[in-house]
Amino acid sequence: MEKPNTDCPGVYRAQILNPIQVEKIVRYGVCDSSLLSNFRYLLLLAFAAVLPSDSESEDMPVLNFGQPQDGVIQTAFITNDIQRSMTQMTDLLHIGPWFLFESFELFDLRFRGQPADFQVTLALANSGHMQFELILPMDEKPSPYREVQSDRGWGFHHYGVSAIDFESTCRSYTRKGYEEIMSATVAIGARAAYFDTLHPVFGMIEVIEMLPEVEALWTMIRHASVGWDGSEPVRTL
Repeated sequence: MEKPNTDCPGVYRAQILNPIQVEKIVRYGVCDSSLLSNFRYLLLLAFAAVLPSDSESEDMPVLNFGQPQDGVIQTAFITNDIQRSMTQMTDLLHIGPWFLFESFELFDLRFRGQPADFQVTLALANSGHMQFELILPMDEKPSPYREVQSDRGWGFHHYGVSAIDFESTCRSYTRKGYEEIMSATVAIGARAAYFDTLHPVFGMIEVIEMLPEVEALWTMIRHASVGWDGSEPVRTL
């Protein structure tokens, strides 16, 4: 057995427990004093690492689908074959089921300061609490999707960030020097805006206004993924 760690008296850096000692600890909480000290210390380290403080719990409220308010709620990718991409992401990453929005409607659409009218099809699905989005541009018109595709090809495009206070969140990115390159309103009334953050975080950031309708949709998609048996892998909305 190694010498005690002088930084933590009575705690050994390495301790091998035999099966009887492990059973006593797990079932009865019983072991000799040196083992008990070591075991308690390891537990304290583990809990200190994973449990938030009271202030963190109060400052990081969680949305119904499990992600924090004002946190990342979506990871989005652009594709030239959305059906194939849904199949491959389900097969290789176990993401699903997918909810497909053909010809997704965007209102009050602006791109790079000008009115825009590009069309997209998109699909949403969850793995755990994180939502994944696939976006298929339906035309060659200027858009943030065609812009990234022409620059570096198909693949990762943006992070979706929840915003309870949409305007304040958008202003915070503008104050940091990031250009708003796209804005729109979706059919359920929520606003969205893209910011050019390609350099610092390798993708754009989409600010998503977290209205109750949006939270309900995200929660429905999350719940559909829990215990999913693989049936109806694509569900058109």
